[in-house]
Amino acid sequence: MGGPRFERVPEPGQAHGPPPEEPPEQQEQQEQQQEPPAPAPGPFGEAAECWNCREPVAPAETHCPTCDAPRTHTVLSCPDLALELTHGPGAPLRLGRDPVWAPATAAAFGALPRISRRQAQITVDPDGSVWVEEPSPPSTNRTYVNGEPVGPGRRARLRDGDELRFGRRIVHFTVRVRGPGGPERDCPGG
Repeated sequence: MGGPRFERVPEPGQAHGPPPEEPPEQQEQQEQQQEPPAPAPGPFGEAAECWNCREPVAPAETHCPTCDAPRTHTVLSCPDLALELTHGPGAPLRLGRDPVWAPATAAAFGALPRISRRQAQITVDPDGSVWVEEPSPPSTNRTYVNGEPVGPGRRARLRDGDELRFGRRIVHFTVRVRGPGGPERDCPGG
């Protein structure tokens, strides 16, 4: 009852039916050839894309050759808000609900009135150390590192794997430190 059925007529010398499948070893070799080779690990771990401009950075490089950003950076992950913040040395990363003071988080924290407008700020030093500071006057719900309060106007050292929390149960981040000063070495002074 359907319309006409068409079949492809093989060219002279071709067999009927689909082309033969290649052996799994050949398929695997072809897939490997299509993927670029992974760079070898360097002194600060594996090569990765620059956190700032997303261009590749060779393992031995301490700075991105494209934008000159250092490999050192921190990643703050907040699964509850599906929020991940990446920050490197330079001006502090400000966290809060104030869209002028904390533009990176104001929208994500906007519906959370218990987060202060100026909750905390993160600083990454060129040596790889990462710090959190609660501004003065203090935030209403305090900032905690691994359950310990930071205190207004004081800095607390953040290390790879630390938990950064705003309020007792409002928002929490997992801290990852990458590059020199990260999990590859223990930095003095903190």
